[in-house]
Amino acid sequence: MALDRTWYNSLVDDDGSGMTGSVWDKADVNSLMNAIDAEIARLDAPHQYVSVYLANSSGTNINNSAWQAIVYDTEQADAANMWNSGSNWAIVIPTTGVWLVSGGVFWVTNNVGYRGLRFMKQTTTTISPEVYIAPIPGVNTPQQIIFPMSFVAGDIVHMEAYQNSGAALRSGGFGFPQYTNFLRAQRLF
Repeated sequence: MALDRTWYNSLVDDDGSGMTGSVWDKADVNSLMNAIDAEIARLDAPHQYVSVYLANSSGTNINNSAWQAIVYDTEQADAANMWNSGSNWAIVIPTTGVWLVSGGVFWVTNNVGYRGLRFMKQTTTTISPEVYIAPIPGVNTPQQIIFPMSFVAGDIVHMEAYQNSGAALRSGGFGFPQYTNFLRAQRLF
């Protein structure tokens, strides 16, 4: 959908000053109109929903007092081939845009210490706040994290978990798929 340009057909190459590049230069107006048309076309294009949903059916042991990547063994959905089972802990963002990334773990019953989650990019850069919770006494403890983030095509994203109970703790694998670790990413725009 291009904007109507008949309103400026009466303009000459310049505003009468004899200098191009003046305030009402027709070429400048045309260039601006082209840029606006391109932005309208981009915004008006059908939205491409790109998403991935990974899960871990068997769970992961998280070592004491160290951030550790969560691994996945099951694709619930992956229309854009964002996950490779050979690198079972990360996804690769296929298109530049704003993404809603969410993840969660289901911690084994343990009342000692606290639990943490965070998102990482390119394996070394923390891109979300580290979210900590205290375990729920006497029951398995669910924990989730969700953030909208801007990515460029090719960014590598993964979720890491932390706990300081004094020993390794199992997360996930307590009943698939509702009681397990997961990672989701959905392109918003």
